[in-house]
Amino acid sequence: MSNTQENDKFLTKERKIYLETWIIIAIYLAIALPIHFYVPAFSWHWFTFGLIFLIIPLGLICSKTFFVNKMNLTAEQQKKFNQVFGIGMLKLWLADFVYMTAFNHWLIPTYILGIIVLIIVFNSLVNAFLGKRDNNSFLNFCLAADLIIGIALTIYLIYIIPENTGNLQNIITTIVAAIYGGLLTLVGVAWTIRSEREKDRLEEKKKAKPFFTFFTTKSCVQPLYQPLCDEDLKGIRYSHTVQAGIENSNKSVLIFDKIYHDNVCHTFFVNNVVIPSGRILLQFAFNSDPIYIRIKDILGNFYYYKVGIAPHALQQRTDASFLTIISLQEEQENQHLIEKFAEGQHNG
Repeated sequence: MSNTQENDKFLTKERKIYLETWIIIAIYLAIALPIHFYVPAFSWHWFTFGLIFLIIPLGLICSKTFFVNKMNLTAEQQKKFNQVFGIGMLKLWLADFVYMTAFNHWLIPTYILGIIVLIIVFNSLVNAFLGKRDNNSFLNFCLAADLIIGIALTIYLIYIIPENTGNLQNIITTIVAAIYGGLLTLVGVAWTIRSEREKDRLEEKKKAKPFFTFFTTKSCVQPLYQPLCDEDLKGIRYSHTVQAGIENSNKSVLIFDKIYHDNVCHTFFVNNVVIPSGRILLQFAFNSDPIYIRIKDILGNFYYYKVGIAPHALQQRTDASFLTIISLQEEQENQHLIEKFAEGQHNG
């Protein structure tokens, strides 16, 4: 299925979700408004409580649909996305129940539910600050919403402390301010430590990243160095053969992980590790491009290169077009490339 067809299918689903949301809200209004006007006990507070309770899941579903359309999520990100979605719905529903207990002037249930909401909210905030940060619009939106809910609910719970309790409000305010200040300090220190660790990790990754070059071999009969082929050329008939020398720098180890061509991912065999300053003969056959090679460093990080080819200077073969590498263009890791190397692998 083409990208245009996939987008059209998603947009159709998106419109359907939005339409169903408005229909459900309209049904609620059609039922709740008459009840409000004919049943005195069903006040505007109860009407608003029910409407908010209904809007929370519908609004989150619409928001999720909107943000998913803007992002290309991996399976791990999708799982985290769903977890945030579920916890966010629970927090907002609990906040709605706090509103219900508040307009009914149920003081003790208000504090119980309010404190539960605050614990969940600030636990999520601490985990978000200390955990791995994703550049995700929806998660950032939820983080900002948590912060607003936490601050607003804290102020409200302090505000409704009865006046006949003496200096209790001032005492609670001082304690809460000290707790929040301590949490912010701890989060700031932990965030600094995490940032330093992230810098160290990036520095290690930078040092481990392989640097190498390619060159045209002078012979197409005998390998100059240890051959690195993606499969047994005798077992599969291909119309093109590629051969080129690869020379690693003295910086780090170079590992040839996999190669993608003919819409299939192939695994290199023999010894695919090139030591610093080492040389190998890269040789493979194919019928159709594009061709991508995935390189791995000693830390397990992957690097993707698009292979450019051209006719070899030595055309001694009659059963295949003999080619060599003329360019290796590094590609940024993305979901499209990850899926290419995850689909239908062929082991040589």
